[in-house]
Amino acid sequence: MNIFEISTGFTPVPAQIGAATEIVVENLIRNFTKKNDITLIDVNNDDRGTIDCPVKEIKMSRWLMKPSAFLSFKHKLKRVVYSSKLALLIKKLSKKETGSIFHFHNQYNFAFSYAWTFLFRKNKHTNKWIYTVHSNLWFDEKENKPRRKHYLEIYSIRRADIVICLNPQLKENIKHYFKQSLSGKTVVIPNGVDHTVYFPIQKEKTDNRLKILNIGSVYEGKNQLKSIEILSPLLKSNDCLFYFAGANVNPAYMEQINSYIKSNGLESNVSYLGEIPPGEDLNKIYNTADLFLSNSKSESFGLVALEALATGIPAILSQTFQASLKGLPPTEAISFCNDDNDFYLSVKSFMENNDKLETFGIAGRKYIETFCSWEKIALQHEKILI
Repeated sequence: MNIFEISTGFTPVPAQIGAATEIVVENLIRNFTKKNDITLIDVNNDDRGTIDCPVKEIKMSRWLMKPSAFLSFKHKLKRVVYSSKLALLIKKLSKKETGSIFHFHNQYNFAFSYAWTFLFRKNKHTNKWIYTVHSNLWFDEKENKPRRKHYLEIYSIRRADIVICLNPQLKENIKHYFKQSLSGKTVVIPNGVDHTVYFPIQKEKTDNRLKILNIGSVYEGKNQLKSIEILSPLLKSNDCLFYFAGANVNPAYMEQINSYIKSNGLESNVSYLGEIPPGEDLNKIYNTADLFLSNSKSESFGLVALEALATGIPAILSQTFQASLKGLPPTEAISFCNDDNDFYLSVKSFMENNDKLETFGIAGRKYIETFCSWEKIALQHEKILI
């Protein structure tokens, strides 16, 4: 039996940028290859990092693969072109393969491939089609119908043999929309953390100010500006530093952040680090911080928060994360906040108690080792894939 792990085409695997889905694909492959025959299907890359499995590459023009604004025309065109070429390859493979597994992580990829493979029902369904839902709330609760951008997601969920959800809330959303449990094919498996890559580094404290870190793409959904506004009194009094890193996917939003920083005289206490490559470089950034904070409005799974815990720093998170992390046991290393005042008071509590920082940091690291290692998460995948 062969397992085909199908990357999204957004960036090559191993990922050189903070692309969460590609990091998931990479870690699944690294853990699956210990027992199974794995093939990665991915966009072509002349400088691919080490990955211990065969790779079937899909050629894409360099122009399309150059970075572009999130959900821009070029970004959407890249999705369509990659998914179309992928569909041709999957149809060929499905004719040769019997009893194999095709594991998709993107709605365009699954929908294009499935539609083309079974067009006019010329091919028999002899392989297992798995779809992991990486999005968050894929339907509008107020209108009780799918959002336009997720119609391909609905198509993929309907036709997959197994649907993997990252948290129980997403499974409930699917159950609610389809008016049936789909319990026979819908399972919850959270993402994991490579705790050998993200780990505490011994450091000397040369600055008594509390160092607060945020990791995530810079746009309205991640809400970095609100975090800065909440922390503004502490930043102005020079009691803490706030720095954030991630892809600048909305330059206009970044301009708002820069304008607020300048107009409030926070240039020496707030800084943007740019986009940090995952792995060693990102681990070093986590280890410069005392505390991780995110006031994100939308999260399908709080991977950055768990990476922070793996490096031994506690996390203060918005309630949005609570639903996304619901599939995991609770931990004292994570504080969930309801409003601005909660965020402010939570940060203050850590500033006033250094022992709390250390105690919760140790607890966070142990929590990741116990519940969130990729070895354990990969075993959950193997139980339902094979």
